[in-house]
Amino acid sequence: MVGPLFPTSDAFPVGYPLRCPPAQQFSSPLRAKFWFYVHDWILKPISIYYSGYYRLPESMGIYPLPFGLILKSHEGVREQEAVAMNLARAMGIPAPRALTYGSINDPETFPSILMTRLPGKDISSCDGVNLDVVCEDLIRILTLMRAFSSPWGNMVCGVDGGPLSGPHVPNSLLPATANEADFQQQFRDVASFSSARQQNKHKDSIAATEEFFSLPPHAIVFTHGDLQWHNIMVTPDSHISGIVDWEAAGWLPDYWEFSILGLRKGPWNRVINEGLTSNVYEKQVTGHRHLLRVINRLLPLYAHPSIVITANMLTVSMCVAASCDCWPIAECQALALVHYMVVLEKDSSINDACCLLQLGFPFPFVVFFCPFRGSNFQPE
Repeated sequence: MVGPLFPTSDAFPVGYPLRCPPAQQFSSPLRAKFWFYVHDWILKPISIYYSGYYRLPESMGIYPLPFGLILKSHEGVREQEAVAMNLARAMGIPAPRALTYGSINDPETFPSILMTRLPGKDISSCDGVNLDVVCEDLIRILTLMRAFSSPWGNMVCGVDGGPLSGPHVPNSLLPATANEADFQQQFRDVASFSSARQQNKHKDSIAATEEFFSLPPHAIVFTHGDLQWHNIMVTPDSHISGIVDWEAAGWLPDYWEFSILGLRKGPWNRVINEGLTSNVYEKQVTGHRHLLRVINRLLPLYAHPSIVITANMLTVSMCVAASCDCWPIAECQALALVHYMVVLEKDSSINDACCLLQLGFPFPFVVFFCPFRGSNFQPE
């Protein structure tokens, strides 16, 4: 059996690998429909009144409720997130408890999950957080998550054995694969490695990615998939009170949790990949960055329904202006400031905008094409 590179084998509990707890059953269509109307017609109006009365800050797709509850509702919500949260809780991971899932399978409406609220604040909104304490808690949590064997064997898949989703999955959904090699092949296909255009333009990155793919097989472990600091809740004494946003969770190669964080150069990446794991996944992080350099820019734009194209818009706030040469996103230091609005300048085209699909933002965002510096850009 292949073990993860992090943590070391002596860190796991007695009996490793542990048997994974059973995942909860999915809601029947009738049950999901009933709860959709409860969420939409009753809980959302209550949340609006409750938030206004207590002057709570607004957060897109999040509806605070009394009695320690939160309703999450936006177009990216899937019941797999509720299953992942409750599976994490069954493993002993501090995560919200998913109570009900509502959906009527109508593209004009947003699915929703009613869940418990975790105490504390996320790290990004706190001052004076002791990151050493956070890292100690993360090591304990990740060790526990990785101690369980996958009920799906060597498959790379979502928590239910189905497709993977999340902010760094191309095309928003990636079908389950039988093993890591097939998982890698999907990225080759998405990135069009065989394309002559890609071979000429990204020769060095393709070579580096293939070197990454030639590394020995990795352990398949339970993975959160988006362990950014805004998804980690802490108490005033810097201990982790819980982890939120499990929409990208699944059974993935053990490097994925860390290479995803390494795509964005910044302080949190240094905390995780340098401080927490001592760069044990350095080759994988580098390889993943090179992979994103060649993610296919010819992906059909309709593959991500969140994208809205608006041409010749010049005024935006909280955005990052970038030419095509600035990609991949991993090299953009300002990413943390982007509020789902991105400017592509000069010789940009819709094809260039497709590289945004690699991010798979969970909320709607807008791509603005700006004809800076006298460019004669016309939308394709």
